[in-house]
Amino acid sequence: MDTAARLLLFTFLFSIPAVVEGEPATDPSASAPPPGAIASVKQEQIPGPPESAWIRTPPTSRHDHAMAYDSARGHVVLFGGSTPAKGRRGETWGWDGQRWALLAITGPTPRRDHAMAYDEARERVVLFGGDDDSGAFSRGDTWEWDGEEWELVSTTGPEPRREHAMAYDSARGRVVLFAGRGVEGRLWDTWEWDGQEWHLVSTTGPERRYTHAMAYDGVRNRVLLFGGSGWTGIAAVTLDDTWEWNGQEWTEIDTEFGPSPRARHAMVFDSVRQKVLLQGGTGDGSSETWEWDGETWEQVVEEGPFDRREHAMAYDAARQRVVLFGGIRRPEGIGSSESVDETWEWDAGQWEQVHSAAPPPRRDHAMAHDSARDRTVLFGGQTPFGDLVDETWEWDGRQWELAATEGPAPRRDFAMVYHTARQRTLLFGGFGGEGVFPEHLADTWEWDGEQWQEISVAPGTAPSSSQGHAMAYDPQRDRVVLFGGAFHGVGGEISLRRDTWEWDGEQWEHLTNTGPSARTDHAMAYDGRRGQVVLFGGWGAAGDIGDMWGWDGEQWEEIPIIDGPTPRRNHTMAHDSVRGRVLLFGGSGLVNGTFTRFDEMWEWNGDRWELDNAPGPAGRDNHAMAYDSARGRAVLFGGTAPITVDETWEFIPAPLVLPTIFVFY
Repeated sequence: MDTAARLLLFTFLFSIPAVVEGEPATDPSASAPPPGAIASVKQEQIPGPPESAWIRTPPTSRHDHAMAYDSARGHVVLFGGSTPAKGRRGETWGWDGQRWALLAITGPTPRRDHAMAYDEARERVVLFGGDDDSGAFSRGDTWEWDGEEWELVSTTGPEPRREHAMAYDSARGRVVLFAGRGVEGRLWDTWEWDGQEWHLVSTTGPERRYTHAMAYDGVRNRVLLFGGSGWTGIAAVTLDDTWEWNGQEWTEIDTEFGPSPRARHAMVFDSVRQKVLLQGGTGDGSSETWEWDGETWEQVVEEGPFDRREHAMAYDAARQRVVLFGGIRRPEGIGSSESVDETWEWDAGQWEQVHSAAPPPRRDHAMAHDSARDRTVLFGGQTPFGDLVDETWEWDGRQWELAATEGPAPRRDFAMVYHTARQRTLLFGGFGGEGVFPEHLADTWEWDGEQWQEISVAPGTAPSSSQGHAMAYDPQRDRVVLFGGAFHGVGGEISLRRDTWEWDGEQWEHLTNTGPSARTDHAMAYDGRRGQVVLFGGWGAAGDIGDMWGWDGEQWEEIPIIDGPTPRRNHTMAHDSVRGRVLLFGGSGLVNGTFTRFDEMWEWNGDRWELDNAPGPAGRDNHAMAYDSARGRAVLFGGTAPITVDETWEFIPAPLVLPTIFVFY
């Protein structure tokens, strides 16, 4: 049974009406069979992953990765690359034309600037070389992917290198490799892989180079090479020459017109149009797309994936489309470059972005899961450049979609929660505004899945303007609970709050100023086992806080903790409604006097904290997290880790033991 089916069964079993949300039956007599009935009693583990697991989806922004089309299994395979947050990557992804799926997290060491080609005869993706973090300049290992796992098949052959190019010669059944950058500089050797070993077949042909591109022309039975970074003898130079390899020798093609000099571009063969497609690269042609028909180059479009280099492409023969993912671009109006996570497809002579990009990197945003629409809603936050944003994004479990650009003013450090009874996402406060100078806000908004609507609240009948407060929805009492926050004065003074408010769907009500100490940057969630809202941590007058409190609708009560998360702030909490647990991830605080961003996932079972050691996101704070009850997993986005990132992660919890089930007959 695959993971999706297991999770479906997992959710179904806990939706049995006789089982209270997250509460195993503790009194067997409560489910006693009627007189005369025969009962079979069964207690078993919920089907699902044997251990909890984090997955990244879709692939995060990256560059210098490699892709190849696996025709036996009908999807594009992507491996490695470099990302802003964690550097070199080592996971394997598959694209089936609709969504990206994580295929493996083991195999070759995390690396970038490697090359891949698909061996059609042996139905294997072949990977060679690249640059990892082992301390060596580059790698000389050969790996093969059989659709399920990677296998190291050779450590001999071409010398270690990076930024080389490979293509599969289907007529001769060979993977062809040319040049790249080795320990001593640019190379110009040609090698072929026959599935068993590498053969050096030529040391003549194109001049030494790296960051070039190659593709096999299936109509003319030639490997085509274009461009790259070369050397004139006194200085580096970007090349614009075109070469063909016929299996015995290289021949330079004299072209009067073609792409401008470029490197770090991508090429594939489009078997329907029977032309080699070239896209992007460094220089003035970074947005151009060209085609080679065997004799001449022709520029076919000027628009498409904008300003792209260090991306990867593969041709999906079943769907007859060229797939492009990632790369580096320079956003308009911004001096620095950035990695992207866009998926584009080339079909019938035009580009189409087929997979929505994730929200741009941000921190201090908020998320809530809309259970009626099965969407996780994200709003606002602050970009790495300090800009406050007002975009509304939604995650459906496969991809992000920009849902709205109008609504609340741009802001950060606000709170957001889904109101189940009203089927609305509620937002309150934060720091931002429409003017030149941001300010503390005290506005209340609702998102119905199509548009935002501001709720009119009479002055003095709502929480004061603040930032860093927290909210949670109590489904038993049908109330949203808000606690704390901070107001930063003009002179830099900070006023911490300890007031508790509730929203009944129409108005705010102030309940108390007692309970937890005044604080900001804490987190709250509903505890299904205790039937109350719980609060943990934050930052107060004495620094980071590590206490825990429960709110029953009338008063706060401190909950003793024996072992649990260390004091922290800017963490996140969410209610796992399927398993009846509270999840807490990340945050920051002092460890032995050193500022630390935590990468821990903790679970609260109603009585104690338990640490989950599944490897996952790097330590971070100021991120957002929400629990997707339909899919049985927590969704996490963004934060500071230590730079501001655009990563989407999902946490699939480990299975629990089912309550006792009586079957009567």
